[in-house]
Amino acid sequence: EISTRDWSSDVCSSDLDLYTYFYIRSLRLLNPKGVHVFICSNSWLDVDYGHWMQKFLLERCTLDSIYDSQAIRSFSEADVNTIISIIFPDKRITDYKIKFVNLKSNFGDFAYSENISGISTSDETIVTDSYRAFCISRSELIIQGCKSSLDETTTFVDGVFTGDKWGTKYLRSPDVYHKLVLEHPTDFLSVGELAEVKYGTKTGINE
Repeated sequence: EISTRDWSSDVCSSDLDLYTYFYIRSLRLLNPKGVHVFICSNSWLDVDYGHWMQKFLLERCTLDSIYDSQAIRSFSEADVNTIISIIFPDKRITDYKIKFVNLKSNFGDFAYSENISGISTSDETIVTDSYRAFCISRSELIIQGCKSSLDETTTFVDGVFTGDKWGTKYLRSPDVYHKLVLEHPTDFLSVGELAEVKYGTKTGINE
């Protein structure tokens, strides 16, 4: 059973955006054979308060895909950027691919059967003139969000999942980043692995 009680103690309520609770509550109410589809703010993909929700979705549900359009806002009057998330309430036992789809047009122009079918039936990254669908396994997302490796069952090691920048890395990054970094991760090092990274001295003269 999906419950909010296991998670309410993990994060102070003041650190959360209210909509994150709607994800958990609606998944709990959903028919086990249903599909959870939200149009929502994209901030939880990158900010600290969204990391617990990343962990929740990877651990308790089947996160199928996330769609983002860089062409147009879903709500012209709202000062937020939105994504569409598709989640199944049941948890798959075996590993699976999650799709991060960056649309080069608005959602309405994209919503043709051949586009949806092509993405849903493929476990490989697809790049076309209309969209880029980046596929990554659940286990790899867990590893990327953890400070240490996982055991053979790809379950979480308590206290090490710190989250990742899903929106920045998998949705909004340019094609060259995908081609170089994501397809050849062992060929790159972070700056932190080469030197100590710290803030420089600040003047405090903000004016």
